[in-house]
Amino acid sequence: MINIIATSAVVRPSIVRASLVNIRGLHSTPVAAKNVTEKVSEVAEKVNKKVGQGLASAIETGENATRATKESLGSAKEDSKEKLDHASKVAGEKTNQVFRLLVCGWELAEKNDR
Repeated sequence: MINIIATSAVVRPSIVRASLVNIRGLHSTPVAAKNVTEKVSEVAEKVNKKVGQGLASAIETGENATRATKESLGSAKEDSKEKLDHASKVAGEKTNQVFRLLVCGWELAEKNDR
């Protein structure tokens, strides 16, 4: 669309108006107007968040595993202590039985010696 504008001494086409229309058509939106530094910053922020979330998840998993291990070791320790106490009690009872048998045997031996 070229219009001819007549001025006092010069006739020139109205290319200025067409140029402005083309410039306005090429005008970018604010999102597209971001420079490389802003784009890199956004990508770095997204990566940082993803890495942070992954690390937080890994730490939480490690804490849960530690808690579960402590619980199982604690119960195993209690079970071991109970078994040790029971074994000690049984061993003490058997020792007393053996001792009584020995005493009875000595008493019988003394009676037979008289």
